[in-house]
Order: sequence, then structure tokens, then C-alpha cells
Amino acid sequence: MVNFLRYCCTSCVICCTFWIFWQAEAKTISQAVGSTVILNCSNNSVKNFIMATWTMNGNNLFSFSRRGNKSASNKSVHLNLKTSESQSQMFALIIEDAQKSHEGNYTCEMTADSGVSAEQWELIITEANNSIEALKIPVIAAVPSVCFLLLVSVLVILTVRKKRARNRSPTAIRQQKQVEDIYENHLEIQRRQGCHHHP
Repeated sequence: MVNFLRYCCTSCVICCTFWIFWQAEAKTISQAVGSTVILNCSNNSVKNFIMATWTMNGNNLFSFSRRGNKSASNKSVHLNLKTSESQSQMFALIIEDAQKSHEGNYTCEMTADSGVSAEQWELIITEANNSIEALKIPVIAAVPSVCFLLLVSVLVILTVRKKRARNRSPTAIRQQKQVEDIYENHLEIQRRQGCHHHP
């Protein structure tokens, strides 16, 4: 039973770790049909950037170069995608009137003098009456909490089992027997003293 609990504990730790790192790689965004979605690419390397690209499910959408050149693919035109012209939101991808066809995995890759960095999003477009899709994000957020509670439960069970095992050890049984013997001897002494007082 203890081996089974250890296996559960190990599996729980692996599951939680995988979940945390998986979530860190891609941000999940859920938006309703018809809404405007803005995905901001990190501006940390804007001053030193050489090239920036946007892709959707691995397909190129936009490319920007340091010289100010910008190219848009047929896919970006077909999906009616735009990029921000604002300095504060440079390279931001804008989806107006989002539809199911906009769902997918988006990546902004920035090449700078310091190296290459990338940000990823998974975009989910929900129907107004689709309650299952609307519940997807809260469920995703609840999984790490459930993992943590399972881990704590397994650790508590293991601790309780260890304490019980210690109480059943030969040393603990011997100590308990000594206490019982002392108690019995004390009762015997009291009985004898009672006999002396009452001839």
C-alpha cells in the first residue's frame, strides 16, 4: 500500500510539473465570436530588432524588417488580419470581428542582436450560446489547484501511515507493555494496602 501511495505521489508531482511548464509555453485566450482580439508581441527587443514574424499554425502571416519593410501573406489577407501602427504596440496582431476560422496557435518571433525570442498563444473563439467552450478556461485554471490538493492528500496519508507503523514497532509495543505492568503493579499495591487497613 505504501508503494502504491509513493507511486501516486510521484505521478502527481510529474503531472503538476508538466502542466505548469506546458501552460508557461503557450497562453490560452478565449474570446467570443465577433470580438476584437489583440495579441501583443514583446517590445523588449524593439530597439535592437532585426526581424519580427507572425505565424498562425506554422503558416507565415506578417514579416517586419529593421529597414521598415513589411510583408503580409495571402492567409493574413484572407483572414482580414492587421498589425498595429502604434509605437507603443509595435508588431501587435489585431483580429477584428473574430470568427471560428481565426482559432489556432499564434507565434510572434523576434530576432534581435541579443538572440531570438518567441511568444505563443492558443486562441479559442467561443459561440455566444456554447457553454462548454465558456467553461473551458475556468477548468484549465482549476487543474493546478486539484493537482496540488491531490499531492497534499497523498503526503498526509503517507505521514499518518508512517506514524502508525512506528506505533506498531517492537520498541513501541515494549514501552506500552511496561506502562501496563507499572499500572498493574500500582493496582496490586493499592489492593494489598487495602487489606492491611481492613483485618
